Amino acid sequence: MANEKNQRVAVEAADFDAFKSEDFWRKSVFNFENDPEVDDPFPELDDVTLEFRVSADSASALLLDLDLDVDMYTLFIDGPGTGNPIQLGWWDLARWMPYALRWQELDALSRCIARRITDERLKGLPLLLLSRFVPTAQVDGPETVRQAMTAAWQGLKLFESDEIADLVGAMMGGGLEGNAWSWQRDPNLGWVLAGEEADGYSLRYKGNETFPFSMVNELFDEAEERAATLG
Repeated sequence: MANEKNQRVAVEAADFDAFKSEDFWRKSVFNFENDPEVDDPFPELDDVTLEFRVSADSASALLLDLDLDVDMYTLFIDGPGTGNPIQLGWWDLARWMPYALRWQELDALSRCIARRITDERLKGLPLLLLSRFVPTAQVDGPETVRQAMTAAWQGLKLFESDEIADLVGAMMGGGLEGNAWSWQRDPNLGWVLAGEEADGYSLRYKGNETFPFSMVNELFDEAEERAATLG
């Protein structure tokens, strides 16, 4: 369950110094250990849940909890009638279950939110924060994905081209290259991740009766429809 004591911050308003820090992003991507002499390297992110809405008045939102002390990133969806936010996936160093999003969905949502971000350096923030929940090793058109990720890293103006290439390469490995997974459209559920042992890495699989398929479908239908109208 998402930490209800946390302060919810819309990602377009998340003007935290951590997101302009090389150390934060290196830790996020490469899981670097914290400096043992620093008790809390990113204190401003303590007790914060980031909120991702297609538009500022959208009924439903994705929520991201970050627990950097243990390299834990947890994704939820929240909206009318849920009671409590519903977990979609998580990423940690022990037993991850991250793959909840299709690239097309993340791309559409990120572009919608980017229109509301005023700091040019942070327009790629939604994509960079949520890409760990996409099995990028299985996407169609990987070069398009690579270009979008590269542009997001370049936008931060923190890293040289060689390190950006390393960051993108690490992110493009999501989904364990070689696994025969694919997104398939189920007539009743919408998109599900299918393939051998896909249910060991994703909650969004056919047969999972607790996954909020309808709510997820509605959120991303809205994102894709709105993104299609953007220039």
